[in-house]
Amino acid sequence: MNKNGQHQFSLSSEKTRLGWYEACALNDYDTTVGENVFASALILRLIEEMTEPQAGSNVTSHALSAQLLIRIKAGNITESTLADAAFLVTLRQEIFISNLTQQPMGSIAEHCNIDTSLSPTSDPMWAYRAIALSAKATDFAYGDEESRTKHQWQGLRKYLDDWESLRPPSFEPIFRESERSSSNPFPSLQFCNDYHVAASQYSELSRILLLASDPSVCKIRIRRLGQGRNHDDAIRESVRLICGVALANRQYMPARSTAGLAISMCGELFHDSTETVLLLELLTDAESHLGWPCLKVKDDLKQLWGLSDNT
Repeated sequence: MNKNGQHQFSLSSEKTRLGWYEACALNDYDTTVGENVFASALILRLIEEMTEPQAGSNVTSHALSAQLLIRIKAGNITESTLADAAFLVTLRQEIFISNLTQQPMGSIAEHCNIDTSLSPTSDPMWAYRAIALSAKATDFAYGDEESRTKHQWQGLRKYLDDWESLRPPSFEPIFRESERSSSNPFPSLQFCNDYHVAASQYSELSRILLLASDPSVCKIRIRRLGQGRNHDDAIRESVRLICGVALANRQYMPARSTAGLAISMCGELFHDSTETVLLLELLTDAESHLGWPCLKVKDDLKQLWGLSDNT
């Protein structure tokens, strides 16, 4: 969507927007809704998320909330692979927004027909498991402090370790650059297809969230300067891996978006100018691609890193 389209969409009043949702076929609970209608509603929700908000409005305020989508899908949506795929888009969207607003995302991952066991399955399902784990890690990281128990953390960490040890060999990079150069300090990892790229990045995102919320060493670490530094080196390395995957697999555009998310979450941990210049380029690329209002953290990080637009 170009900027003119975003501007025109943002001119719609809240009343008009709500009116369209109220007229939506999804609100007819007596009729089974086809997969195309459901998928179209999710696309509309995505456009709403990417639209510049009016002053003082909440960028995460949806007329069609994730929890409402769960109720609709459970009640009157024809089960299909298209409906499942559309819901996976919503899951990834919620992971982005929840991490950027530092809020738990709820139980949406449980409604995406993802087999979260670690039994043998297809490569796409192994990738979906990694995405579902990052959703659970997001909930753990930003949930109530009382609910963040060591036992729960250990369960999530064990799942991550088991996922990495049991995943098929096809998830290994087809090319790995062992030496890092001064011009590119990030590891270069090339994968066979987009499922492997996504799985690699989301597993590292889960690692970041679990390291940042390890109850044995600190409270939630992300964006809280001056607190526990026990896992900062490991968090930085996970961010480097996510960014390296994005740079080495440029044909897979969502990888750059995931890199932008990791940078926006953990950019404050980087101080080496060789890295921060590349991080800023990746973040700029992600913001330009998404047009997502709440992913606009570039100016804050530029100031923190002491960089300019001409750097």
